[in-house]
Amino acid sequence: MKRAGIVGGLGPESTVEYYQSFIHKYQDRVNSKKKLPELFINSINMYNIFKFISEDRIDDLIDYVGEAAQKHSRILEQTL
Repeated sequence: MKRAGIVGGLGPESTVEYYQSFIHKYQDRVNSKKKLPELFINSINMYNIFKFISEDRIDDLIDYVGEAAQKHSRILEQTL
């Protein structure tokens, strides 16, 4: 089974929406409501995002989100 990951936490409500969307699309694809995808969510702090933007610290923003993406890569590699 393929694994997927998302960077969430930019708003708990949107993370839930992404998660539900992944599940529904996966279940439609495999034609079964009894199967669930293996999904990793890295919930980052949205207030850090806001701070970096309001202080025009774009390099820090890129590093912060990039680090979250790198964590996903490491997790997914470990589970294969």
